[in-house]
Amino acid sequence: MWGKSRLLWVQLFFALITLGALGALSCNAPGEGAELGAPRQAPVGDPFLVTLSSDLPMTDLVLRWGGRSCSLDVQPRRGGWIARALLGTEAHTTKAGEVTLEIRGREGQASALWKHRIKILPRKFGVTRLSLDEAYVTPPKELTDRIARERRLTAAAKARYTLPQRWTLPLARPVPGKITGTYGKGYILNGKPRSPHRGLDFRAPEGTEVRALAGGVVALVGEHYYAGKSVYLDHGGGVISFCMHLSEIAVREGDEVKRGQVVGKSGSTGRSTGPHLHLGLCLQGRLVDPSPLFERGKRAK
Repeated sequence: MWGKSRLLWVQLFFALITLGALGALSCNAPGEGAELGAPRQAPVGDPFLVTLSSDLPMTDLVLRWGGRSCSLDVQPRRGGWIARALLGTEAHTTKAGEVTLEIRGREGQASALWKHRIKILPRKFGVTRLSLDEAYVTPPKELTDRIARERRLTAAAKARYTLPQRWTLPLARPVPGKITGTYGKGYILNGKPRSPHRGLDFRAPEGTEVRALAGGVVALVGEHYYAGKSVYLDHGGGVISFCMHLSEIAVREGDEVKRGQVVGKSGSTGRSTGPHLHLGLCLQGRLVDPSPLFERGKRAK
């Protein structure tokens, strides 16, 4: 079960979206009517929404978070302008503590700088022990080049940053089944420590239709040694989702997809103990917990 503080965070997250892009946490910013909306704190691994709004045109916006920079997409809204970003930190690689969020750009005719401090809270993750075919724990040497090549391809897909943004919140669930494998758990495979689980596993019988979380472009498809048949979707603004262990792929690289569109069917390809769906979500290169971004009440238990 999630602790009370985690449940309160989820309730607050969607309450803030309902109130209008985290307006309850917005802080004064340079220029007439400018507001920066961002949470004051977030657990390690959790995604969060950041907005910058103004009644003046905003241009050349560059956001810096955790040592990385990215351009922001500015859209008209209610007689003014708004820029949005989904950010987060990654389990087991990010330390708890305060981090500065910074946005630079122009508001109207003036240069502007907005800053906000976010406290990253510690979070405990459990451990999962599994027994697998030993070849998927310690692969044969003849597969080394293949695995390295696939890692380069998937790393490039997760690092993509394109505009415009195509995502909207809440995200659509990829399959109707319950979440059976939560984000952040450590893996002990055949008694050997391995990389932690930086995604969600969904119960999905063989052949269940898998749907896109949001609109986007197909960045990569393939059949990979560990992940099996996989689809990577670029939703713009550094938001990348990917579905693994599919039995069928229904899209091709470069295809444009809509929210809820079928991109494949669930299966048990690659390193898998049975039919299910593994969903990953990458924000500006960081693998985060997707579950807070689904509809309220859908958080992993």
